[in-house]
Amino acid sequence: GKKIGASPREEAIDARLKAISLQLQAQQASGSDASPGPTGSTNQPAASSQTISSADKLKVTLPSDVLFEENSSTIRPDAGLILDKIVADLRNTPKSTIRIAVHTEVAAKAQENRKLSFSRAKAVEQYLASALDDQYRWLVIGYGETRPLVLNDTDANGRRNRRVEIAVD
Repeated sequence: GKKIGASPREEAIDARLKAISLQLQAQQASGSDASPGPTGSTNQPAASSQTISSADKLKVTLPSDVLFEENSSTIRPDAGLILDKIVADLRNTPKSTIRIAVHTEVAAKAQENRKLSFSRAKAVEQYLASALDDQYRWLVIGYGETRPLVLNDTDANGRRNRRVEIAVD
């Protein structure tokens, strides 16, 4: 449905992200995943995302589980579909500062979570920067578990807290 006060650009981005999510789900359901997990399972959470666009600024929030394997900072091969769509939108904001912030769920090892989140943010930066020219400035932040969206009391809430935020500042 339409969001109240949503710009046409925001609606277009939402529609594309939903289409990508469906493509990923179909790809995983057909078993054509290039790198199945250790058990061979490809059941992944849907690529739900949130896009906010105001005054030609862009902010995309993606679940970390869509871009990365558990405890890994290597971008999944099929995550390129999502990141390439973001690259297309970033090309409309030349000479911008792009902020990449990665969050983890609350766990016993806070320092490891900060390192993992920073490594993931760097991986996203490297992917985006390799597709864009050098007129962008990059701000890479690994928040670890310091900024949860919700109380980390269920698996579903843990998934919500594990996220990648890409924003044009």
